[in-house]
Amino acid sequence: MSLLERVYFLHNQLNQNRYPNSRTLMEEFEISLPTARRDFAYLRDRLLAPVEFDQKKNGFYYTQDEFSLPFENSPRIIFLLGMLGRLAEETGLRDLPEMKQLEKRLSAMVGQE
Repeated sequence: MSLLERVYFLHNQLNQNRYPNSRTLMEEFEISLPTARRDFAYLRDRLLAPVEFDQKKNGFYYTQDEFSLPFENSPRIIFLLGMLGRLAEETGLRDLPEMKQLEKRLSAMVGQE
């Protein structure tokens, strides 16, 4: 699964006050602990999500109501990113410089809208 899918999953979990943590991501997407931690860091640091960890509930939560992902209103670009990720995985082309550049440009467009 792609980072985008995991970020959407986290966003939904956080909006539903389910207090997701790294283990939640690891079990749902069969990823490693470092990858799960990077996903939370990406959500917090790159997407500027107001998330904090609650020690008592052992999970993350939004500190502000009404947070939305910066690309939630960009369905076409999100669709393209998803298709690009799948194409790259299925064809083994993920490491091509052209694929990386295209993904980078589409990701930048998502952040601008």
